[in-house]
Amino acid sequence: MQEIKISVGALAEEWGRRGDLNRLAGSFGKGREGVRAHRRIQRTRPSGYLKEVPVVHVLEADDIRVTISGRIDGVWADRSPVLIEEIKTTYYELESFAERESSVHWAQAMLYAYCYSCKHDLSEIEVQVTCASLVNRDVHEERRALKFCELEEFFREITGRLISWNQRMNAWRDKRDASLSEVPFPFPEYRTGQRDLAVAAWKTINLGRQLLVQSPTGTGKTVATLYPAVKAFQAGGISKVIYLTARTTGQEIAESCLELIREKGGRIVSVTLSAKEKMCTGGGVCTGEECEYARGYYDRLDEARDEFFSQEHFTRARIEAISAEHNICPYAFSRELHKWADCVICDFNYVFDPAVAAGVLPGAVEESAIIVDEAHNLADRARENFSASIKRSLFLNLKGRTRRKRRLQNRLKKADDLFLENYEPGSGRPAEPDPLFLEALQGLVLEIEKILVKDVSLDPGIREDLFNAWCEFGHFLLVSESFGPEYQLLLQPEGENEPSADSLIKLFCMDPSGGLKATLDTCHSAIFLSGTLQPMEYYRRLNGCSDDALFLEMPSPYPPEKLCTLVYRSLSTRYLDREKSLGGLAEVITDFVNSRKGNYLVFFPSYAYLEMAAEILDPDQAGSAGSSALRGEILRQVPGMSDGERSDFLSRFTADNPETLIGMAVLGGVFGEGIDLVGERLTGVAVVGVGLPGISEERDSIRRYFDGKGMNGFNFSYLVPGMTRVLQAAGRVIRSGNDHGAILLIDDRFTHYSYRSLFPSYWNPEAVSDRTSLRN
Repeated sequence: MQEIKISVGALAEEWGRRGDLNRLAGSFGKGREGVRAHRRIQRTRPSGYLKEVPVVHVLEADDIRVTISGRIDGVWADRSPVLIEEIKTTYYELESFAERESSVHWAQAMLYAYCYSCKHDLSEIEVQVTCASLVNRDVHEERRALKFCELEEFFREITGRLISWNQRMNAWRDKRDASLSEVPFPFPEYRTGQRDLAVAAWKTINLGRQLLVQSPTGTGKTVATLYPAVKAFQAGGISKVIYLTARTTGQEIAESCLELIREKGGRIVSVTLSAKEKMCTGGGVCTGEECEYARGYYDRLDEARDEFFSQEHFTRARIEAISAEHNICPYAFSRELHKWADCVICDFNYVFDPAVAAGVLPGAVEESAIIVDEAHNLADRARENFSASIKRSLFLNLKGRTRRKRRLQNRLKKADDLFLENYEPGSGRPAEPDPLFLEALQGLVLEIEKILVKDVSLDPGIREDLFNAWCEFGHFLLVSESFGPEYQLLLQPEGENEPSADSLIKLFCMDPSGGLKATLDTCHSAIFLSGTLQPMEYYRRLNGCSDDALFLEMPSPYPPEKLCTLVYRSLSTRYLDREKSLGGLAEVITDFVNSRKGNYLVFFPSYAYLEMAAEILDPDQAGSAGSSALRGEILRQVPGMSDGERSDFLSRFTADNPETLIGMAVLGGVFGEGIDLVGERLTGVAVVGVGLPGISEERDSIRRYFDGKGMNGFNFSYLVPGMTRVLQAAGRVIRSGNDHGAILLIDDRFTHYSYRSLFPSYWNPEAVSDRTSLRN
């Protein structure tokens, strides 16, 4: 018999919500304040009022036993009829909050009332929903008298839907497991090292462990981890696989691997989640008043949700088609579908960003296996997600756009004045967020929400500005609740006496490992994949992995003679040396690309350096050192390239180019990783410099933080992130079994042990010190 344990709150949220989808629902940062508000209200109740009353109710239907549990906020047990109370708290406008959340609040209260009535054999009961403001202590109360037969009818309806859905899910999972038990590996044979990776992944998942895998391109790591992961369903250890990747190409590879397994007979329902801005088809703020796809969303959701059993591959296009058929929001629908899917393919944010992951990470996380592709990016992405900033221009712009909103103007002025106090000369750097500033932001959140709820006729552009500010203020408040020793409060620009519109206050997360670990510890198992995870201990520490996480370095599947790796050690690209070494750099690059006709990528640490070199390398610049010798056409990456411009840039790298093509790009940019130029589309890569991030207060704060922990702070803040960029860029050369090419690393520091020790083991680098050796 299947055992389902569910809280009263989760049951109400999942199966009791009705009416409109509303992006304004919820509350930023109400955890501790909410608990205190609950207790404050409970203390005002008369004697005989019972607090936090536990209830448990068990029902059975066919092969399913459901245990429903929770704690009633308050019960007047000594009055007739008995009155139970459900308390909700919010920072937002009270009456609108109570109205828009009415269905789920009353569903929860009525479920509590039914469970309590069953236990105490009551024929009637009174139910009260109390909504309390966390801003001004206002309270909104609504009370209803209900008979037991009414509660019983509601209870049977809502639990009936839960049970029916789970019966259908059980039938599907039986089919899935039966098909996967027989499905073979989707390729005729394993590549070199691929079987070892598949076995390691299988053991990791079945033992509930964590595994970090450094795997060169071409080892087939995606299918070698997805295949054993879905095979693990039958063993019963996991119920879901979550494949995380930061790039669209990574999503497409994962989708194709699952399709190969389906072609071999495997049955798997997968859902690919896309960003809201790519899927949103409505207009205005996500409320029923402004968007037809949000209006009545929950009333039409059940029919759309039934589509789950008609498809196995829910791509963005398929989700959009179903949503259009049922006239519901495709983005919200994708977040609904993923809860039931066997495999979810999505961005890091859906699991590790606290502002996005709420309500997105599957409820039974402890039964989920996570596969993190391009895991070298995880720490920096998490650091960004766990940080928050407020720029002064946000207050100034809203002031100028909302002059007729007097209450909002007053709150903006108060917040701006408190912002300026942080920059007051002689006051010193604040050690933590100013409580008065946070209080002012909470007031702004409340006031903006009132306007968004009540003034739907406001100019759409102004409403959009208000909504974006509402989100930014809310995120800042959310992050402020986590502010601790691993954070640094930064004022930027540093040392500015007269703040400008560009001045900002930033809550900067120096060490994201704690937040990552909190999520990973709840997951069943996790596998981290990347071509660059050296040194392993660095990534284990920074990615929040457990102390017993396993390591696996995959060998290159290709013969070493396929790749020529050279280190040009007679030139310094340090910042102070760049101008005087520019001529020599141009000569080295010219020798490299002239040695064989083909397509080349040359990576620079910054756009400024790229442009300096391009002026000398460009054949049209007559009289420049080395310019007349360069044979080929130069393409330059420019800041802010659109998707179309990026595509056009890459499309120029064809296997049959009549002359040499040199693409100049920046390390860590869109062309520095995640692109595949297979075969003759790419002949070689030159990397100028060791890729160290630019010196900044943020990077220096990371260095000081880890130095204080007894670790090498320079490695954490500069060296490893820089070399990861270098190795990713160099990894563009060999992308398939038929590829061959060359890597040229230009800087004397590449011969130093601290840098050289991070080279992949399958490289055989040769140091050259003059142009003749390089050409040879």
